[in-house]
Amino acid sequence: MNNFKYRIADIIYNINSSDFFVRQGRKEFDVFEYVGAASHYPSIDINLTKTPIEIPENAETLFDCGDWAMLITPEDVRYLKFYGNKDMDKFWVAEMPYSSFEVVNVYYSPDVFSSDGSLENPIRYPLGREIAMYRGLSLGGIMIHGGAASYKGKAVLYTGPSESGKSTMSRCLRDSKYDFDMMSDERPIISLVDGVYHACGTPWPSSENIVGDYTAPLKSIMFLVQSPENMLVPISKKNAFERIMKTICIPWFDKFLVFDFINIIDKVLDKVELFEVHFKPDTDIADVIAGYLGK
Repeated sequence: MNNFKYRIADIIYNINSSDFFVRQGRKEFDVFEYVGAASHYPSIDINLTKTPIEIPENAETLFDCGDWAMLITPEDVRYLKFYGNKDMDKFWVAEMPYSSFEVVNVYYSPDVFSSDGSLENPIRYPLGREIAMYRGLSLGGIMIHGGAASYKGKAVLYTGPSESGKSTMSRCLRDSKYDFDMMSDERPIISLVDGVYHACGTPWPSSENIVGDYTAPLKSIMFLVQSPENMLVPISKKNAFERIMKTICIPWFDKFLVFDFINIIDKVLDKVELFEVHFKPDTDIADVIAGYLGK
């Protein structure tokens, strides 16, 4: 009954539904809506249906935590099943053939729909994140748990473990006197564009609700350290690799592809500058970041 498109990390998400109306909803997706010609962008077709998708009996379980699970068949087709409530009567099943990963079919159980028979945006978390991870992998990209911003055409991605200050850094840059293009405060994507790694915004925000349809060449990955002094401290690739293993967003349970994801981040670390960013929780850190990106 309706079709629409998003462009996220330079990938076109074609949302297709012939069985029911899909509400785009959620304002964080608005800036990613795409109405132009898409022929020069890679794409993925997300086909929504009320026709049940049967998971083959020979599918192997990769992960099952009770409310969601992923399975894989010998033909390399992955099935993601997610339950939206404890009674398990609200659920969806996504069928994802990795060989191309250009098509995803998604079935929704009747109880998922609103009282008017419509469905809210299907690529909200968590399905959108899973699609972005797998489609990104096929194009040499990867998602990071962190934040990203650009200034004067260059991007920095900052990351760290829980409570390290990702939201605080995002707020400091956003509220500073500098005109940063804020991409994400939760799940930026590193994409490979014409042989150059770029940082890209995504529509899956954290507490600062920062989303931005921006893409810029990635100059640096910075690891957050709260400190009484603002400064950048260069670190080795080995140091960065050990840290970023804790913050990359990849399906660790997918034993068939996990090392493909890790190989991508290994290549990224070879191409960008690596720092610890020591910072105080105020906008003064923006002077350091803007000065670095403005060089």
